[in-house]
Amino acid sequence: MNSLRTLTLLASVSLFAACSSTPTSGSMGPDPSNLSAQAGTEMQDEAEFVPPPPAPWTLAFQEGAMLLADRVTIEGPAGLLEHFVMRGDDSLFERVTKTTAAGFVQVLRPRNDVFDPAKAHLDRWNLNALYELRAIENPAFTEVKVTAEGNAIWRSTDGETQRGAKLEFLGHIEVPQVDTSVTGTESDNASAVESTAPMPATDNMPNDSKGPSGNEVPSGSN
Repeated sequence: MNSLRTLTLLASVSLFAACSSTPTSGSMGPDPSNLSAQAGTEMQDEAEFVPPPPAPWTLAFQEGAMLLADRVTIEGPAGLLEHFVMRGDDSLFERVTKTTAAGFVQVLRPRNDVFDPAKAHLDRWNLNALYELRAIENPAFTEVKVTAEGNAIWRSTDGETQRGAKLEFLGHIEVPQVDTSVTGTESDNASAVESTAPMPATDNMPNDSKGPSGNEVPSGSN
């Protein structure tokens, strides 16, 4: 009996000693120095990440205005959807989104028993279409174009008004100028400024016509 108790006690002591002893290097978990190095690398990767700059855009629609027509179409390059948003309850409006040869297309139409216009915002412009509101984003476009057809009326917050069967507004993309102050000659700088200047208005538009913010050129009868 005593020998059995002695063996049991010795076994318990041995088990306790094994559990409380300092683990050897082979039984330890991951090396703390390796964890620190890994964490430092991850933090460095996060610190080095720089989000891409926003796509060049026009300043033509930064002044508040309202546009109402039977149909309104917005066409613009990549980045359009960062400045444009449609608003409408799906129970009241039919919404279509698709990719076509013309670009990425969004359409919003009031349902047959709805008399509220389809609405959208383009920067600070409030767009309203009684029958159809359409937006087309295509990377090949070099300017933003808003076309209002059918009893179109445009009004700025300053009270300026335009009316017509069709109104068009163009917003030229403001392309950032290339900084060549470090490398390049003065002639290179002049060439860079000239090449990145906004495109002039088309020949078929009046030279003395001015857009709501001075950057776009509307056309159509007043």
